[in-house]
Amino acid sequence: MKQLFTGLFCLFVLLSSNAFAQEKNHFKQFFEKGERHRKAKEYKEAIFEYSSALLIADTSATTHFWKGVCHLKLQEYDAAMKDWDKSIAIDPTFKPPYLEKINAYKAKNDNEKVIEIMNSMANADPDVDSKANGKLNIAKLLFDMKRYNRAMQFTKEAMSVKSDYMDAILMHGQVLNKLGKCVEAAQTLEKATAKLGDSNTQASAAFFYELGYAYHQCGKFDKSKEAFTRADFGPYKALIAKLQPDYYYSVASVYSQVYEYETAENMLNNALRIDETYAQANVLMADMEIKQGQYQKGIPFLQKALQNANGDKSYEMIYTRLIDMMLNAKKYAEAITYADKCLGIFPNAKNATFMKAVALNKSEKKEEAIELLNNLMNAPGVTQVDRAQYNFLLGTIYGSSKPEEAKKALTESRKGPFTNASQYLYDLIDEQTGKGI
Repeated sequence: MKQLFTGLFCLFVLLSSNAFAQEKNHFKQFFEKGERHRKAKEYKEAIFEYSSALLIADTSATTHFWKGVCHLKLQEYDAAMKDWDKSIAIDPTFKPPYLEKINAYKAKNDNEKVIEIMNSMANADPDVDSKANGKLNIAKLLFDMKRYNRAMQFTKEAMSVKSDYMDAILMHGQVLNKLGKCVEAAQTLEKATAKLGDSNTQASAAFFYELGYAYHQCGKFDKSKEAFTRADFGPYKALIAKLQPDYYYSVASVYSQVYEYETAENMLNNALRIDETYAQANVLMADMEIKQGQYQKGIPFLQKALQNANGDKSYEMIYTRLIDMMLNAKKYAEAITYADKCLGIFPNAKNATFMKAVALNKSEKKEEAIELLNNLMNAPGVTQVDRAQYNFLLGTIYGSSKPEEAKKALTESRKGPFTNASQYLYDLIDEQTGKGI
C-alpha cells in the first residue's frame, strides 16, 4: 500500500512538472509572438498575444509593461496606465513603467502626478545611491519650478538616505539661499566645503559660490569675499560680479536715468552696504537727493524764461531742463503739458518726447507711453544708445504684467551701460512670474 501511494505521488509530481513546463513554454511562445508584432508596429496583434500570455500567468511585470506601451501607441491611454500600474504592483522595483507614466503626465503638464510617481519609484528603489538620486531629481524639478519649500523636503530626504551625498548637500544649500535662510545655508555649506580641502574645480566652485552667497545675504562681506575667491571662474565669475558694488552702481545709474529713483536708491544701498565709502554710489545718491529736493525752486524761473519761446534752439534746452525738474518734483501732468508745448515748436525734440513718455507712465497712462516710445524708436537722429534707453523704459512699463513683451524689450536694451540693468530686470521678471511656493 505504501509503495502504491509513493508511486502515485511521484506520478502526480511528474505530471505537475510537465504541466508547469508546458504552461511556461506556452507563455513564452505568446510573449515572443507579442514581441515580434510590437517590433513590427502591429500593436493590436501584439496586445492580443501579450494578453494570451497573461491568461496563462498574470505575474509578468515585463509583459504588462510592453502591453501598456502598445496601448499607448494606439492612443489608448487609460488601458496603458492600467497595464503599467499592474506592472508596478507585480514588481515595484521595475523602473520602465514608472518612466512611461512620468512621460505621460509631463505631456499633460501635470507636475503633481510626475512628482508623485517619481517619489514612488525612489521609495521602491533598493539601491541607496539610486534612491538618493531619485529624491534629488524631485528636488531639482521643484527648484526649477521655484517651489523651494517643497524642494527642501526632498533634499532632506536625499540626505537622510545618503548622508554624504554632496550633490544633495549643495542643492540643500541652494534651496536655503533661495528661501533667504542664509544662516542655515552657511552652516550646511561650511560643513560641505570643509570636506573639499584645497580642491579648485568647477564642481567645488559651486559649493564656494553658494557659501559666499549665503555670507553675502547675511551681511558678512569679508567672509563672502574669501569664499568667492574659490569660485571666481567659469559660470560663477559673472554671478559673483553681480554681487559687487560696481554692478549695483551700474544698475542704479540706469534706473535714475528713467526717473525710477526708488529702485535706484535700493541698488545704491546694496552697494553702500558692502562698501560705505564707495565714491560713485555716494555721489549718485547725493545727486538724486538734490534733484528730488531742490528742483521745485527752479521751476518758476524756467517757466518765465519760456513765456516768449520761439524756434531758437536754446529754448529747446530750457524746455528740457524744465520738464526734467517737473519729473523730479513729481509734477507729471505739468511735465506732459510742457513737453507738448516743446514738441509743438520742436517736433523732433527726442529728449522732450522721452520725458513725456516717462511722465505718462508715472501718470498710469501706460499705453500712451508705450505708443510714444515705439514711435520714438524710429525718429531721426536716434542712436543705438538712445534705443537701449527707450527699450529699458519699455521693459519697466511692461514689467511682470506683460512678461514676454518686457523681456523682448530688455533683450533689445542689453547694450553698453544698459547691459547690467537690463539683465537684472529680465531676471527679476522671470522670478516674479515663476510659480514659487
